[in-house]
Amino acid sequence: TQEGKTIFSIIIALFLVFATASIPLAAIYYPAPSFELKEAVENGANTSLDAVLKDKDTKGVMLYFMTTWWPACGQASPVVAKFDESYKKKGIRVIGILLTPADVKYMNEYKKKHNIKFPILYGNIKIVEEYHIEHGVPAFFFIDKNGMVRKVLFGETTLEVMEELVDGALKPVII
Repeated sequence: TQEGKTIFSIIIALFLVFATASIPLAAIYYPAPSFELKEAVENGANTSLDAVLKDKDTKGVMLYFMTTWWPACGQASPVVAKFDESYKKKGIRVIGILLTPADVKYMNEYKKKHNIKFPILYGNIKIVEEYHIEHGVPAFFFIDKNGMVRKVLFGETTLEVMEELVDGALKPVII
């Protein structure tokens, strides 16, 4: 509903206003919350994290929590697009999670402007809560083939930092 979208936008805007600093890369290890969300394209299909991880060619997933209007996300989107181009050959799937409402026409223009080829899904308040996106966006979660969150990064980033994040997360966990 329009009222729900407005409330969701206000909540996202409030936490973004207070999230001005980058949060350093954190190494962690816990089960990623599962989700099924609609892709932000005409007649967008639902995509689930479980289905992507079950694909035999997938070695991991980088979730990119984003908005289209926040300057830090505008700077991060082309970096994530470059990362996607080089790492999809290695079996790393990038999935964008859009945390503000946007129509399909606008999303097509945004993706073209930033050379984005990876899917962008419409997020919701449930995924914000389950992934604890209280530090703002952009936010990056690397999930390994076993569905475990291995690395998290909040704030602006570079291609080198993203590569370090994933390369480190692909190493075996010693407990």
